[in-house]
Amino acid sequence: MCGGKPTYEIEKILGWLERNNYDYVFCGDDQTEIGGFSSLQNYKINSLIWIKKEEIYDSLGRPESIACAVVRKGVTVDFKNVITVENSKEIFFAVRHEFWEERRKVGSVGEGTVISDRVVLAPTVVIGCGCSIVGNVAVGEHTVIEHNVVI
Repeated sequence: MCGGKPTYEIEKILGWLERNNYDYVFCGDDQTEIGGFSSLQNYKINSLIWIKKEEIYDSLGRPESIACAVVRKGVTVDFKNVITVENSKEIFFAVRHEFWEERRKVGSVGEGTVISDRVVLAPTVVIGCGCSIVGNVAVGEHTVIEHNVVI
């Protein structure tokens, strides 16, 4: 599937953090739904963000609409939902991977992808949606080609 991202209540994310022995402190409403991830600079409504330094947060004028932030210990923010951890980058990307990374099968080709007859694919190749692969091309073992790539 190449469509929209699923939503999860913060409670489910916190449960996953606990099961994986991540040390965190949460303040807010754990029933809030999060529909993906984004950066603070390019914030998407109802998404999870990560903040390492307070200066970045301060420079953006303290956005009020942030659904949930993963914040490094020692950083003070006034969002409605905050997960405070030692390594905010590591936790943010671990949560992002667990909840919103697309799980594609080995040997799969995404919807809308065009592959010419002269292309040779190893059996373990994974190709995303909307790709175009033409010409005398050989794609080797365990290669992952993300969405909308032209080769």
